[in-house]
Amino acid sequence: MKKTIIVLGTELKRFKKRFLGGISLYLDDPENSTLLITGRDYTKDKKIKQFVDRICQHYNIPLEKLKIETSSTTTQENALYARKLVKTPYVDIVTSSIHVARAKRYFKREFPYHELKFYAVSEGISTLFKYIPYEILGFAISFLPDSFQYSLLKKLRRLRGF
Repeated sequence: MKKTIIVLGTELKRFKKRFLGGISLYLDDPENSTLLITGRDYTKDKKIKQFVDRICQHYNIPLEKLKIETSSTTTQENALYARKLVKTPYVDIVTSSIHVARAKRYFKREFPYHELKFYAVSEGISTLFKYIPYEILGFAISFLPDSFQYSLLKKLRRLRGF
């Protein structure tokens, strides 16, 4: 069965864990899997690009199996823009454990006819405490109309330095 594995982008330290989780899923069935990185223009971040290139080379992942969505800046946009790139009925989404609840809200809305599976990668306790206020607010904001969500998340991101 053909599937797309979506790895949600973030800063390098957190992204490494997410991407390796996505690679693990990819290696379970490389013939039928495609990787999609969303939410970060990894080509503009030298360290992330080097990491992705090194891992893909190590596991012999051909470039045609890797797609990159570079426009999204929020979880809501991750889902919206990824939907335009996904051509398979099965979608695995890889994100951080603290981020799964919010990712589920948006991806289930944008992918109503796909079979979705969510995979959470664990993070250290210090990372958990750093992001928990942002995730709680982000989840609460996800219940507001779309027009309000975007502006509130942008303001929150500026305040927290994300």
